[in-house]
Amino acid sequence: MIEGTTRGARDYPEHIDLQALRKRFRGPSIANNGFSPALAAQAVRSGQTELVSFGRPFIANPDFVERLRQGGPLAEEAPKNPWYGGGREGYADWPTASA
Repeated sequence: MIEGTTRGARDYPEHIDLQALRKRFRGPSIANNGFSPALAAQAVRSGQTELVSFGRPFIANPDFVERLRQGGPLAEEAPKNPWYGGGREGYADWPTASA
């Protein structure tokens, strides 16, 4: 479920009840859109969702999972212009935390 508007705010109209939808869906849910590691952990702990996916943080943090495990800082969000197209520059050339 994308919470809010893709690449935008996490807000959604009052008449949208994601938890009611979640109760009707019998499978695991994956939440997405602007989650910080702390917000993701809280959403899973509270039962709001089983999983949280991260897209943009992986672009600027090729070692995203390792940074989370070690409590390391996350790099700023990568510039949007090269996302998902073109060459390696600006998309797949971000350094790891150990670099």
